[in-house]
Amino acid sequence: DPSSTGSNSVSGLDYHFSSAEGFGTNFSLNTFFVQSRGENIASRGLGFGTQLNLSQREYEFSFANIGTQSEFNPAMGYVRRPGEMMTKVVAKWKPLPSDSVVRQYDFFVSPEVWTTLDGDLISSTMRFGLFGAEFNDGSSVKLHTKLMRDRPDSDYEVADGVTMLAGDYA
Repeated sequence: DPSSTGSNSVSGLDYHFSSAEGFGTNFSLNTFFVQSRGENIASRGLGFGTQLNLSQREYEFSFANIGTQSEFNPAMGYVRRPGEMMTKVVAKWKPLPSDSVVRQYDFFVSPEVWTTLDGDLISSTMRFGLFGAEFNDGSSVKLHTKLMRDRPDSDYEVADGVTMLAGDYA
């Protein structure tokens, strides 16, 4: 951290694998594990994640799980939500009709959940691709919707003079 006189180090491992032949489809796997260490033992923190993708001409499936301990400190990096974990799944079906003005249809469902590292729900979003169509001329039409839920466990200030109260919001 350039503004600090203290020290911090970050080290980790990552792995990437992809194949056009795995599971009879395009397959990719990314995973990482990172640890930050400050000047004392109490300032150690971990970051971790896994992403898996399977895709074929008419379907796609992806899974992601990414999180960090609240003590994780990349110093010059960016941690979206320290002490939290995101799990997300995307499942798409994209049928290709024959002899039609529609080139491809598109339907999907995508749940996303943010939790504490202990598994307590913080927020969730459920996205639905109810209907999508891409036409042979390149134009398209889509109907998407999403349901959101947020559960702050303590009051916090959103802006000057505006406080979001703890509770369950859907």
